[in-house]
Amino acid sequence: MRRDFAIFLVIGLIVFAGCSLADGTASDVSPVNTPEDDQVGESILEREADKIAINFEACCVTPGNAYTAWWVIGDVTKPMSASKVLLADGWVAESEEVKLELELKAGGDGIESTNSGVRLWVLDHGPETGDPNQLSTAGGGCSTAPCPLVLISSHPSP
Repeated sequence: MRRDFAIFLVIGLIVFAGCSLADGTASDVSPVNTPEDDQVGESILEREADKIAINFEACCVTPGNAYTAWWVIGDVTKPMSASKVLLADGWVAESEEVKLELELKAGGDGIESTNSGVRLWVLDHGPETGDPNQLSTAGGGCSTAPCPLVLISSHPSP
């Protein structure tokens, strides 16, 4: 009986994995690093035919500071290669933890292909001032643009 259950379980896992691949989804897990290359979190990217979604979790931001997250599309194997940069989100940190669920659609103002390399950059805009530019531009609230880069996650093309 145990052997039958084990065979059933293995077949079920194979079928489940086949369905996951057949529906066109693919996942990739990458570390979230500081510019000094300290790992402070994890980023999980899921690719579908019409969109890319990221679950981004990290620590070490300053509560009360304004932050922006940016999609950087291009060859992530080259440090500053980008074919497109788009605002992903802006927020004021309530704690030291960052938890973002982001989605980027293919086509239009999104990305041409969900097979593109993707980076997520998080910029620190300093203490929140109420200026909407802090949550929507790369230089809002900073004396020089762009504001300091504090978190990075890279997902290469599949």
